[in-house]
Amino acid sequence: MQDSYSRGAASIIDLLDAQNTALIAELRAANAIYDFLIQLMNVERAAGRFDFFTSAEERDAFFDRLDAYNSQVGMDP
Repeated sequence: MQDSYSRGAASIIDLLDAQNTALIAELRAANAIYDFLIQLMNVERAAGRFDFFTSAEERDAFFDRLDAYNSQVGMDP
């Protein structure tokens, strides 16, 4: 749109409208990320575990324990 405006093919209103639309899209994308993180924290709080803050080793150990439990109770895939 800036190119069209600089060549005289688009009006200033078209340029401002396109810039406003791009800004709104960026803000919505940022809000979606924050909303996801808020919901993730709500789920982890409800579960009583904050895995988001654990290291890769701690997560691997948890999944190893989960696999061992599933094997013990006969829930192997």
